[in-house]
Amino acid sequence: MRFIVFIILLLELIQPQLAKSQVVDEIKAYVDSTEFIVNNGRKLLIEKINNKDYQKAKEIYEYLNQETQSKNYKAFSYNEHLFFNAIIKDWEKMLQLFKEYDVEKNHYNFPYSYPIGEVLFNNFTEQIDSIENNINKVEIANEDKDILILYLSLFEKDRNIEEYNKMLSAFHKNYNPTRYESFVKNYLPRKFTRVFFDISFGTNITFPTGKIKEEFTPNPPGFSVSIDFTLGKFYSSLYAMISDLESKNSFNAIVNSDTLFFKKNDGFQFSNVGLKTGYHLTKNTKIQLVPYVSISSNTLESTLYDSNKDGDEHKIISSFGYGFGSFAEFRILKFKNTGYYSSIGTSYLGLRVDGGYTVIANHKKGYSGNIPYVNFTLTWGFGALDF
Repeated sequence: MRFIVFIILLLELIQPQLAKSQVVDEIKAYVDSTEFIVNNGRKLLIEKINNKDYQKAKEIYEYLNQETQSKNYKAFSYNEHLFFNAIIKDWEKMLQLFKEYDVEKNHYNFPYSYPIGEVLFNNFTEQIDSIENNINKVEIANEDKDILILYLSLFEKDRNIEEYNKMLSAFHKNYNPTRYESFVKNYLPRKFTRVFFDISFGTNITFPTGKIKEEFTPNPPGFSVSIDFTLGKFYSSLYAMISDLESKNSFNAIVNSDTLFFKKNDGFQFSNVGLKTGYHLTKNTKIQLVPYVSISSNTLESTLYDSNKDGDEHKIISSFGYGFGSFAEFRILKFKNTGYYSSIGTSYLGLRVDGGYTVIANHKKGYSGNIPYVNFTLTWGFGALDF
């Protein structure tokens, strides 16, 4: 009897281990043949695309779609579908994908799929001119043709954002409602607004007027730096300009009951820190002309001491200022993204010539004059710059 009980207990202990071992073996033996087929098919598809064998590529594409029709994961992502069908010029399929965007957007391709998106994208953008020519020649409804051209315009090499905005507005006006409503509203970008930042730095030269000019001579070059922001055509800037001047004559000045003695050619420093706001007059991407107005804090003081602890400087100007000016900027180098919607995120290097006039609101007793200036700066900008 004890022996039988022992056997029963032993079987109860062994049975879970046997079941666990069986599950492990099943997991190790399990292979998803569909995932294997899809990855091999994606590799072969790219090979055929690169060899321009579009007929065979289409056969592979259709087979993989059929193979994954009832699966949770699909053979291709939505963008891969669009790029591929644009390459093989299957406009009927593309238009179907546009119309069925609400359904297609919820489909995901297999995790860790063989990567083909970049290759398809590169092939697509390389052929975009011939693809657009084909669309213009094919006999399809105007609405179908316009939505295809609107989509292609996002990827053109020299894309003009303002032109895209006009095309999008025209599409909304001409086809309201449209059978591509969800695609236009949720996939295509809305109207672009030019938004970019730039940083400029370089030299500054001042040309004082009035009594300031009589008493001091500029000692160029000075320094200029600004952080600029453009929204649409409206420009704003936080800037600083620093210029060195020298006294033309010897003179004395009383500062906090102390008498300071200045010799001819002693150094003084003019600083102008403030805000500018202006408007871009040009649509040209290579040359920008921007008139502006400014408000600023201005100081012209001696440079006798290394720090404020050593003593107070003699201030000729310590005043609010306002002014006006304009700059011309020439973009000499432009850098573009190579990803989707490639011209967003562009950056550039440019040369800027900036001339302005600062009116000094309040003068110390006995002084007068304002501060015209010219800046020569290098600019680095980044953002949506394409119009």
